[in-house]
Amino acid sequence: MNNEKNKELIKKLVENFIIQMNDWEKYSEKLDNNMDISETEKIESIKLKVNTIFNHFCTKKDRKMGRPNCLSWGLEGSYIYDLDKEHITTIEIINKNKAYVYTYIKKGLITEEHCYICVHKYNNWLIDSKKRKWDNDTKWSNIAL
Repeated sequence: MNNEKNKELIKKLVENFIIQMNDWEKYSEKLDNNMDISETEKIESIKLKVNTIFNHFCTKKDRKMGRPNCLSWGLEGSYIYDLDKEHITTIEIINKNKAYVYTYIKKGLITEEHCYICVHKYNNWLIDSKKRKWDNDTKWSNIAL
């Protein structure tokens, strides 16, 4: 498959992941505020939904310090994932099995940049990890998906 076709597949992967995670954040916030459901039911439902997203879009690996194991999400107005605010700038094909997707989010005067590391496994592109840097930082920091 040529690089342009791979770039389009990878772009759709990251965009759809961001959309699904934003939907999950909204769902989680709404469910968390529902007083008619027990805390156990809330947690199980929230975990099930985020696990489904990760199983579809991400590599299978132990993520002890991040989602889907550690449940955290943004609130209305400050969602962690929001395709209206997070913009893809570049997709870099590193080799036939690895690509980087660079995005940015403008937060007032500060720009937060992300790099989604995508890998080609099992005839499919998947998100493996994510890095972040702020404004003029030169080093990327690992962050949870």
